Amino acid sequence: MKPFHLLAPLALLALLGGCSDDEGVAPQGQAGSRPAVQTAAPATQPAPEPEPGVPGESPAGDAATPDPGNAATPDPAPTAAGQPAATGGETHVVKAVVTQFVPPVIFIQPGDTVHWTNMNGHNTHSIDGLIPEGAQPWQSKLGEDYSLTLTVPGAYIYKCDPHYSLGMVGAIVVGPVPPANLEALEKSPANKGMARRAFRMLKKAIAERH
Repeated sequence: MKPFHLLAPLALLALLGGCSDDEGVAPQGQAGSRPAVQTAAPATQPAPEPEPGVPGESPAGDAATPDPGNAATPDPAPTAAGQPAATGGETHVVKAVVTQFVPPVIFIQPGDTVHWTNMNGHNTHSIDGLIPEGAQPWQSKLGEDYSLTLTVPGAYIYKCDPHYSLGMVGAIVVGPVPPANLEALEKSPANKGMARRAFRMLKKAIAERH
């Protein structure tokens, strides 16, 4: 048996002999003792081809959202003459109070409506010869509220038949003031009696507007 002090160097030599000359050098055919770590680049997926769509829709098939700033506003529906349709006028209320029309004189625009109310025991009746040329006369039923739309410009004088002798008269001016037929009313044979009273109220109301 070899002494212990000789065995130790031999064991150390045997241990060193099992290692390679250069630490970290891999056996032939390998890049190194520690393989390099590589990160594989993700495979690029081809972009999906757009699906055929309907004009006005997105590729996903959803309806395209219109730009509110460019939204078109529809034009008013034209009439047969090619003009925008009328939207209607205002309504003016005349109330029968005892034996008076209140207010006794009103000023309106063509297409406006006059509505007589509280007509129990009364009616409204245009006076022949005291309305504009071409305008339609009217006569409401006794005791019924009544509405009338006037389109012909000019002055109209009317009465309540049961209370005409008591001075229950009124006047309407449609359009420009003074009305174009004012002189014709003054010269009309029908401008007499209580109708004359309505004409005087009409002239006073016109003067107060100027």
